[in-house]
Amino acid sequence: MCEAIAPLIKESSGNKNDFVELGEPGSPERNAGIPNFVEITQDWVSRAQEVLDAHAEPPRYLTRTLQRYVDDMRLFVDGLRPGPEDDADRALWTDSIGALGGPLTTCLDQGVELWQR
Repeated sequence: MCEAIAPLIKESSGNKNDFVELGEPGSPERNAGIPNFVEITQDWVSRAQEVLDAHAEPPRYLTRTLQRYVDDMRLFVDGLRPGPEDDADRALWTDSIGALGGPLTTCLDQGVELWQR
């Protein structure tokens, strides 16, 4: 699973970094970038879910934490709107980072690096 998901995690990390680099939540640049970020994240979620579904037998810690990350990203973009960041947005963003720790460490132990940038 680590090898199958690695390109997608790197892609997601790059997309998230690009989105954050647009500016602070609520800034005109970040607000303008929301539709694109939502679209590419929704596409990413569907492709990541396919990998998860195809690899339902690895250690459960890996699949559970990876599923949390996929779900958090889906929930984040489902509720993302222009304007200042709200508590729910911050909580989902932070939880997604925490959830990604499971796949990052598990896959690194397998010799597969998931991190980008």
